[in-house]
Amino acid sequence: MRLLEITLMKLNPFALLNSNKFRQALKPALFLGCWLFNFYLSAQVPYLFKRFQKELNSNEYNLNVRVLNQNELFIAYNSRLPPEFFWKIEILKYSISNDSVLNRLIVGDDSSNLTLGYSSSTSIRNNQAVIGVGSYSKLPYLNPDPTLISIDLNDFSLDFFLQEARDSLNFYGQSKILSNSIVAIGYDDLEHEEGSYLVSKHKLNGDLLWSKTFGTSYFDVGTSIIESELGELYLFGGSRGYGSEPGFYNQALLIKTDSLGNELWRTTWGGYFNDCANNLAATPDGGVIACGCVSSEPPEGNDEVTYGYIRKMDSEGNLVWDKTYPRKTTAEGGSVRSFAVCRVLDNGNVVAAGWGYAPEADSVISRRAPWVAILDQNGNELMNRPYTSFLGPKTNAELQDIQPTADGGFIAGGTYYPSQGDTGNQDAFIVKLDERGCEFADCQPPLLVQELSDVSFQLSVWPNPARDVLNIETDSPMERIAVYNQLGGIVSSYELVVSSKLEQLDVSIFESGLYFLVVKTAKGVETKKVIIEN
Repeated sequence: MRLLEITLMKLNPFALLNSNKFRQALKPALFLGCWLFNFYLSAQVPYLFKRFQKELNSNEYNLNVRVLNQNELFIAYNSRLPPEFFWKIEILKYSISNDSVLNRLIVGDDSSNLTLGYSSSTSIRNNQAVIGVGSYSKLPYLNPDPTLISIDLNDFSLDFFLQEARDSLNFYGQSKILSNSIVAIGYDDLEHEEGSYLVSKHKLNGDLLWSKTFGTSYFDVGTSIIESELGELYLFGGSRGYGSEPGFYNQALLIKTDSLGNELWRTTWGGYFNDCANNLAATPDGGVIACGCVSSEPPEGNDEVTYGYIRKMDSEGNLVWDKTYPRKTTAEGGSVRSFAVCRVLDNGNVVAAGWGYAPEADSVISRRAPWVAILDQNGNELMNRPYTSFLGPKTNAELQDIQPTADGGFIAGGTYYPSQGDTGNQDAFIVKLDERGCEFADCQPPLLVQELSDVSFQLSVWPNPARDVLNIETDSPMERIAVYNQLGGIVSSYELVVSSKLEQLDVSIFESGLYFLVVKTAKGVETKKVIIEN
């Protein structure tokens, strides 16, 4: 009878699968297979990554991305077009589901150049898009004039093209459509005591209501403008009139005015060298979120280093909180160097996007990597990470815009700098992120899996640091085990066929470094930081 049972087990694949010896023998292969499969899914299949090579013309830069709805994007960028290769503004309506361009509009001619602002020139409201630019002629190369371009989104046509002729170098860096007017901010190089932030207010049809300058008599550039619920204006940008050596280095300058442009107060901040003041966002309590970069004190060798910052100011210009990211070498995990844009979400959280240097352990990136951080309304960090999974070998990229989507996630856009042997030109790109900031489904950003103090079950791991085998023990049967690297990418993940309170994880194939072990039981999910030394 025993011989018959053994024979039937050999012939029965289900009996074979349920045998302990078979499961033990198969476990290493299953582990490796699951690891490779999950790594492939996480590293190769983002929700949406679109690099515009054929849709956009050559030499694109200064991408502006706006989310029109869950399926459509508004994209504006500078492009040099033949035959004379003047800079023009190219504008697209892009369908995400169809992966196609729905509408295209080119603004400009072969007698002048149009220069689009870095990331936040475009404002959209009620089927109207307004873009702030600078316009200057071919010959002679006269000073640019501040220019507003309005697009009717119903038929994707040019609504108005408004140039304000001035006897100085001027441009608009950003425009905003308000409830019944349009405001714009930029630069005016007239050196007088009223300064050089150029601010104008227009009717919705483009008619000028007023135009003023603010700042100092040094080189000041306005980059962002927003309106409070009371109609007051916040003006933001860089000024050389303050700091360690006035006239030489930029510091951030924030000015508040009434609805008529009369200054109420101003405040400045910054480091020793050149700082960047990139973007403003309004908060529900009447304050503002500002983001950019702050420079370091002069280190040995007098090198200039910047750190990305996000800070909140109240309605009187007082600092509420500041999140400045310290410099980390690539060996220490890298760090964000500048935030180009910041947004306040409906739940009060803040999302900011820019660029930084990724860990040197990730050989995909050589210099700049796209970077996103999410903070709560009190400035506490929820997520902070670079993105390299969709980049090519030795490729640089940076984010210049990020917009929330209806599903709680984000669409982010920026500039992609391919290495030699690729296109050789700058390309625009967009990437879809979920509510966690993940670009693919099986991803867990490190700061969202940090160790919890109020544990729902006991989780023990040893040895830690580990070299070959990591023991995992709980007081509740484990259902799933996952391991993530410092970038939030999944390294290993598998469901347990038979729930167990003690498991051994083979870590001999892991590279040395810090990892996050995530264990799921019927009582919840817990996380431990694990160091691997191989």
